[in-house]
Amino acid sequence: MTSPGPPSDADMPQPVGLIAQPPATTRRAAVRRRLPDGALSDIVGQVLSDDGEALVILPNDAPAVRILVRDIAARRVVPRRAVRPSSSAQALERLAAQGWPGTSASRLGGWLVRTGDGWTSAANSCLVAGDPGLPADQALGVVAAHYVRVGLTPRVQLAHAVGRPPDEKAAAVEDAAAESGWRPHGPSHVLVADLRRLPESHEQERGCAGRDGPVDVDWAGDVTPDWARIVRGGEIATDARARAVLMSAPADYLLLRDGSGAPVAAGRLVRNADWVGLSCVDVVPQRRRAGLGRAASRHLLERARHGGARFAYLQVKESNRAAFDLYRSLGFVPHHRFHYRALEAVAR
Repeated sequence: MTSPGPPSDADMPQPVGLIAQPPATTRRAAVRRRLPDGALSDIVGQVLSDDGEALVILPNDAPAVRILVRDIAARRVVPRRAVRPSSSAQALERLAAQGWPGTSASRLGGWLVRTGDGWTSAANSCLVAGDPGLPADQALGVVAAHYVRVGLTPRVQLAHAVGRPPDEKAAAVEDAAAESGWRPHGPSHVLVADLRRLPESHEQERGCAGRDGPVDVDWAGDVTPDWARIVRGGEIATDARARAVLMSAPADYLLLRDGSGAPVAAGRLVRNADWVGLSCVDVVPQRRRAGLGRAASRHLLERARHGGARFAYLQVKESNRAAFDLYRSLGFVPHHRFHYRALEAVAR
């Protein structure tokens, strides 16, 4: 019996480097392939190419792999991987990234490298998730070079489950970043809710109001001038970069008006499969602490439930204890935490 020869290049991961992030609608396949030693191995991911000779598959959390058609024992189309409240921090962050993707995104193995012309850390950072296909220090170097090339501060986002130590790969990235001068900032909580289990009062409060009285509710599919003047202190109304980042994912935009018609609160709701993400919940300064943030959040949750969503997520800065307590009272529970690290030494 002849022994199997050495693996060919077609059996190996593709050369590691930045590649364009494929659209979420790209076909996904599960492929069972024969390895050179005769064993069978399964791989699941998006199909980047299929030229009749070989398939190139990009897994969620690893570099792309080229598989010769002659080595394929079986294949089938599969749906997107389901994300649940019990899923990992990295899985939920990948989902959340689709609701705030920036204006362009690339992949370095499992890592997601996002750019959005510098507006918000989330849209201009590399989500560290899975295997980049390189040692941690080298992967950080690739990320840093990319951001320097586009004129942005190199930044990574690192997520970890609450109460659990990071896995070996995540710990290696954290250590390598710290040793190389990437400084931590922006610690935040991510909370989730099962919309089917929220207290009944949320469903019944269709006329949600602040303590100052009833509010009128406006919905839009775009960033309106009134909405933009409320959120983030009004910076969205004057920063052209903000609209491009916000509109990079379809969303519903909520605006609450008081009895005189004046805009008083706002929020954003993005849908992804059976999840929704709440963001940009804000209230005009002179009307804060009057229940309008709670009212806006309840309207967003009600719209999500009536739209068929099952789960919701949101992010709260660690320093914003009032928002954390609000969302806990609305039925959200902590899922994980994240923080950023930035390499300020090479900032533009």
